[in-house]
Amino acid sequence: MRTILLIAQYVLLTVTLLIFSANFAFASSACEELHTVTHALRTAVYADGSRVQNTVTLPDYLGLKERSPSTQLHYRVGVSNCASSNHAALAIFRVGAPYRAQLVALDGRTQQVLPWLPTLGLRDRFFIWWGGSAADYSLNGRAPVAFALAADSQFLDITLTAAAYIPSGLTLLQIGSDKHVGALQARSNQSQLYFSDIVAALSVFLALLAVGLGVQRKNDMGLRWFALGCLCWGPRSLLYLNTTLPGNGAVAELLISLVICYAGLAMLASTLYAYQAASPRLLRGLKWVLAVVTLVFVLALVWPVLAPLARLASFAGAAGVMGIGAEVLRRKQSEVRGVSHRVKLLMVWGIWAQIGTGFFDFGITLGLRPPTAGIVTFWGFTGYVIALAVLSGSRIVDALHRAENTNLELEQRVLEKSAELDLFYQHARSAEISAERNAARDQERERLTREMHDGIGAQLMTALRGVERGAYGKEQVAQSLQDGLDELRLLMDSADVGRSLQGALATWRNRWDARLAAVGLALVWEIDGAIEDVVLPEDTVLQLMRILQEAVTNAVKHANASSITVRAGLHSAALVLEIADNGQGLPVANGFEGASDGHATAPNPSTGSGSTQRGLRHIAHRAQAIGAQCVVANRAAPAQGVSVRVSLPLASG
Repeated sequence: MRTILLIAQYVLLTVTLLIFSANFAFASSACEELHTVTHALRTAVYADGSRVQNTVTLPDYLGLKERSPSTQLHYRVGVSNCASSNHAALAIFRVGAPYRAQLVALDGRTQQVLPWLPTLGLRDRFFIWWGGSAADYSLNGRAPVAFALAADSQFLDITLTAAAYIPSGLTLLQIGSDKHVGALQARSNQSQLYFSDIVAALSVFLALLAVGLGVQRKNDMGLRWFALGCLCWGPRSLLYLNTTLPGNGAVAELLISLVICYAGLAMLASTLYAYQAASPRLLRGLKWVLAVVTLVFVLALVWPVLAPLARLASFAGAAGVMGIGAEVLRRKQSEVRGVSHRVKLLMVWGIWAQIGTGFFDFGITLGLRPPTAGIVTFWGFTGYVIALAVLSGSRIVDALHRAENTNLELEQRVLEKSAELDLFYQHARSAEISAERNAARDQERERLTREMHDGIGAQLMTALRGVERGAYGKEQVAQSLQDGLDELRLLMDSADVGRSLQGALATWRNRWDARLAAVGLALVWEIDGAIEDVVLPEDTVLQLMRILQEAVTNAVKHANASSITVRAGLHSAALVLEIADNGQGLPVANGFEGASDGHATAPNPSTGSGSTQRGLRHIAHRAQAIGAQCVVANRAAPAQGVSVRVSLPLASG
């Protein structure tokens, strides 16, 4: 409720002042023209208590003794020539320090006065209305103000409340009718306050925007420095030309210089990060300058005599580091994505514009420019902000352009990566296939070498030793050579047909059918077509074919049979190969009983021929090598002859 009443009171006061201003604007005055005040009475009270009073010519240039914080300066300006018109006013363009003013009447009465409200903006009116009594604040020497003069006013007394920040006290005073003074103040406000307020509002807006973006981009140090720079410059712009300053204004004067330094260096750091030129060494130097300047300002608050040094340190530190930063940007060869060389040069010139306008305005502080000269620092900052805006705009446009092409770029990259993966897969697959082929070739070579060494090699070696010792006759040599040739053909057949048992059986039949017929044996072929889908390792196929060949060879040599039957099929998840003849059979003592674990019992060595025993022993050994069960026995009556039955379990699935 209190807040609502305060707002209502402020609105009512504003309307009243506007009406008051309109009445003044159209009032007539006897003092129509503006007159420049050329002289004033200055009283200086020094630290030792001595007082010096003399008349000075305006603008009043001060020596170092008069600018000391321990010296108090008072001015008295005569206003009686226009005050009698009831519609007179006095305009003060600039004072070298914060001050307070009071009117002295003809009868000696004094009254502390406030600036003429109709000439102030709403912001200044609010601060004056909210500030309480006139003793709670000082008037800002940088801001142009006007005082309405009462009819009985004789003098306007001005007391400086802090040390002068420029080598001048009073500068330009003009007295005349309220209409002329009002028009003069309007021009002053338009030329300085209007643009200053715009820059302040823009700075605060950009600072809030940067803070909002910083929540999403927590690692963006450039955005943080930019927010700090804008947060410093916004209040600085409001405080720099605000009509009132808190207290005696000394702290505010120091704060103005400090935030100028902070704003300039923070904006420089933001620019360096944006251009990827923020080297650790330069950033450390920047932070050291900020630390030193801050320390000097803290000391100046304790010892006001250090106030001029604090102002000089802030300006020199900011200007020096910003100049180094501008040179670093100028020499940086690499381009930032989305930022052209022209934009980079614009940014460099923006920094130098800020430095140049700062030097230009600091010339007033050093006494190199007249105290009535205008302030242009905010123009330099505006140029700097424009350069940063162009930089940001360039990067945003580039980001939008890249965002528009993101899908195309992603699709292109996906296609490129897919092609790379396909090529890599093809190379890997080719290498894998090549490795598999080499491994298979090596395994096959090793298998053939082993089989030739153990099979045909052993047979040929046995025949060779028999011939050398004279133990083999012509027929035995021929038989050994025939056995070696058969073994070689088996190896060749196993290599040609691969792992197909049916193919190996068919090849063997084509070769042995004529040979058996030549010796008077009929070959009965009973092969189940179901074995066509059976796939076995090459070594297993070779061992089965050796068992077949060994059994048939034994039958040809020893059975005196007229026919041989070869059967192959599937029974109870096992491959069964059976070779049977109708010959004389084996003695009962030589029968084989196949064990369930796949091993066969060797024949009794005391019965039967030696070659028969060796053949049956080879059959049992080969069956055992491939994990098969082998049973060699005479056929059940009334059939005659021998049956060799091999049962090989097949893996499920």
